[in-house]
Amino acid sequence: NKNDSEKDSPSSSSIWDKLSSNMEEIKEDVSKKVISKLPAPLVEFLTKVLTKLKEILPNVKIAVLSFVTGAVVMLTAILVPVYSSVETLSEPVTLFETILADLDAGYVDPV
Repeated sequence: NKNDSEKDSPSSSSIWDKLSSNMEEIKEDVSKKVISKLPAPLVEFLTKVLTKLKEILPNVKIAVLSFVTGAVVMLTAILVPVYSSVETLSEPVTLFETILADLDAGYVDPV
């Protein structure tokens, strides 16, 4: 089994390399076609924007990761106690609602 996995990994990595190189070629072809049809000022503007975006992107990744982590912690801290108390409160609340409904209907057991 060990020899089988060693045989599979080089072929699968070479297939992956071929696929990724083909995808890169396709991306380059499509981007060249799109850029050739755009006006020059727009291409310059997009180039500047993408350059700035690449500079900012690591900071944006950290900010998004921090935001998502904080949101998960906050929601967990709020919702876990609420949901854990709902099950313990539902039975007494249901019993109390039943008693109130019986009193409202005028139902009283004979003694």
